[in-house]
Amino acid sequence: MSLARDALSSDTRSISELTAATGYASEKAFSTTFRRVVGASPRHFRDKARQQAEAG
Repeated sequence: MSLARDALSSDTRSISELTAATGYASEKAFSTTFRRVVGASPRHFRDKARQQAEAG
């Protein structure tokens, strides 16, 4: 999940690409696990990272 967080923060991969790269069979399974570990959905995490990058 650390690599997924980094990729979402730097906007280098889509959620679909991260799903495959991390070995999950579905985006739903990846998203559920990401949310449990990180505390936010992958989409929300990426959107927040983009906002922070634009602000600072």
